[in-house]
Amino acid sequence: MMMDVLDVLKRDIEKAFNVTLNVKSRKRDVVNGRIAFGYIARKHLNQTYEKIGNVINKDHATIMHYCKNFDGVYKSDPSFRHYFDSLVIDDYLLRNKESIEEEIDRLKFKVKYFKNRLKDAV
Repeated sequence: MMMDVLDVLKRDIEKAFNVTLNVKSRKRDVVNGRIAFGYIARKHLNQTYEKIGNVINKDHATIMHYCKNFDGVYKSDPSFRHYFDSLVIDDYLLRNKESIEEEIDRLKFKVKYFKNRLKDAV
């Protein structure tokens, strides 16, 4: 099964922030992870509020709220800023959706290539 770009982002956010985004919680670290997820998905992957919300079981208005409050949280919370910057430097702000899709295509090609080499070796 092919993972959607939002599923990959969700997994990466959960790993970076050490949280589970789908849990029903108002703990600051969980909310910060959701804010980062919503912001990156909307601003850098150009996903709709509704689609973003569906991935983490939130409605579109909540995602809009996360995006609106991102700057304030980023400026005022050094812990959030550290986790967000480490994640973003690794991936999401450095690439746009097209380059991610190109990388997926490149990786599919590599998988096919190595499967063929494996068949030849056996």
